[in-house]
Amino acid sequence: ELDQANQTLQLAATIGGTNNAAYLHLISILRLKQRRIPDAAAARDKMLDLYPEMLENPVVLSNAAWLYVHQQQPQKALELLEKAEAHGAECPKDTVYIRALIHSGANELDKAEAVLRRVVLPDGQLLLFEETTDVKLAMLFTEVLVLNKKAEEAQCLVGPIVDASTVINGRTHVVTLCALEGQAAVLRALAKPAAAVALLQPLVADLKRQLGDHELALSAVGLLAKCLLDLFLQHRVESSAVGGMPLSEAGVQTLREL
Repeated sequence: ELDQANQTLQLAATIGGTNNAAYLHLISILRLKQRRIPDAAAARDKMLDLYPEMLENPVVLSNAAWLYVHQQQPQKALELLEKAEAHGAECPKDTVYIRALIHSGANELDKAEAVLRRVVLPDGQLLLFEETTDVKLAMLFTEVLVLNKKAEEAQCLVGPIVDASTVINGRTHVVTLCALEGQAAVLRALAKPAAAVALLQPLVADLKRQLGDHELALSAVGLLAKCLLDLFLQHRVESSAVGGMPLSEAGVQTLREL
């Protein structure tokens, strides 16, 4: 509900001013959510310039690091993560997600997997899901497992993740739909495109209805297109030993639309 958040912050600014530390912190987060990265960075930098003591807050450090990731400055993000992690138990779980994402983006999949495994599978048992952040950590873990050629292990996790998100957020919540997308990605990695397509088609429609052309919806659309192509190519190979069969006109049209 970003529009409502923006209205509330503007009202707060009329009372406390736009140089208030809390206002600058929250407006930076909001602008990041709105994908207004330069505006988010400007608010963050102004906050830290006026209130350098905010760097003693692990939540502020985590949010600032996340913004640096979006600015394509992973080294600066890692420096802030180390400061946040020095706070021990006060450090938010988001830092684990951000650190793993940085490793994954650098193709350091073993490092990303190790960081997430310690949290998602402590002592070899799936973590107790208490909040949405737990779900997101587990979702990223399965994604890294797939990239690291461990789809069979990921398959054992995706069902409980979807169930947990359904309990915490509801079946039609964006996080739950993204968890279902992760389940479809695992099915694709296991060479089960038909099952992936069946799962993806309704959730793509739901994501597009809720988010329009947001990158989360487009990610699911892209995965659906890949699964449909996998399915068509699989059918072509299996249908004939001589030459196979071309994509149907309906199939070609579906891929063009996606």
